[in-house]
Amino acid sequence: MKIAFLLYGIPQNGGVKVVFRIGNLLQARGLEVTNYVAETRRELPFPTSCEFVFAPKHYPNALGRIAWLAGVTIGADVAIATAHPTALALHLNHLFQGRKLYYVQAYEPDFYSDSILHLVRRWPMMLVAATSYLLPLEKIVNCAGSMRGLTAGDRTRVAEIPPGIDLGLYRPRPHPNQGLIVGHISRREAWKGSRHFFRAMTKLRARGHKFRVRIAYDLCEETNGFEYESVHPRNEAELAEYYAGLDVLVSTVTQKGFGYPPLEAMASGALCVATPMDFGLPGVDHIPILANSSESICEAMEKVFALRDRTPFLRAGSQTASQYGWERIADQWSALLSDESLRTVQTHAATVPAL
Repeated sequence: MKIAFLLYGIPQNGGVKVVFRIGNLLQARGLEVTNYVAETRRELPFPTSCEFVFAPKHYPNALGRIAWLAGVTIGADVAIATAHPTALALHLNHLFQGRKLYYVQAYEPDFYSDSILHLVRRWPMMLVAATSYLLPLEKIVNCAGSMRGLTAGDRTRVAEIPPGIDLGLYRPRPHPNQGLIVGHISRREAWKGSRHFFRAMTKLRARGHKFRVRIAYDLCEETNGFEYESVHPRNEAELAEYYAGLDVLVSTVTQKGFGYPPLEAMASGALCVATPMDFGLPGVDHIPILANSSESICEAMEKVFALRDRTPFLRAGSQTASQYGWERIADQWSALLSDESLRTVQTHAATVPAL
């Protein structure tokens, strides 16, 4: 079977990393995978064994890229779109070329933020993304939270395939006892909640608690003058080392969904303090907090300080993470794409995670 992924571009982000990994694993299972990229040839940000078809020229805007993807000949049994522009392009490609195409649509949480300010700034893109969900195509989502943009009919038949993690890379490693080390993935976007993390750390330090804070990427500007260590992982291996060096990770993302940092941290042996997410058991494998609340973070951290033994949380977190190994996720993809019952339907859709 031949599989085609349609990519608007190939930036170095989590969504592209997931698409490349899925392609590699499908190839290892005997499927042929080709990526159709709506930009000119460039250096690939992640290792892949898949073939590539790049656009012959640079398109400065979305219309040009969509038009190229809509017109390119896709020699595949299954075609997979990975973002809302490619969803439209794939639908047009199907109409123009009359081919049997499957369709995978990326759920993009940025466009479904609960933030009013985000809505005001990004409403054109949010409108296009929401409209793409109305295309007459079936979907697969990456977590239960991804269903919020779907119609009621889609929700009753949608398949769910989450992203995975490399359990050989994200694993506990010994590190010296240097006091409690609290970590956080610092982000600029308001809905990522980093400003609430720094407010909470400032309050806890003022209460006399002694701990170290180690920030990855250091992108949030609203730090309240709080002093901390910063690291800038250059690749996934260094990110795994960062997680393994933490005692606690605090994840503050506002919108419920599939959260990579908590899962990767659990696999790496860190206790997680996290806003609601679509995996795990609150109070069992992580300590829950409310979104947009520095005081909730403080209350959770007070529980962490009071813990005499974090082992039950760590053991449960490891068990949760073990369910998301890439090999298991790849088996789900292979089963879906090889399902003979699906091949009788003219057009299908699914959702690849956009992290």
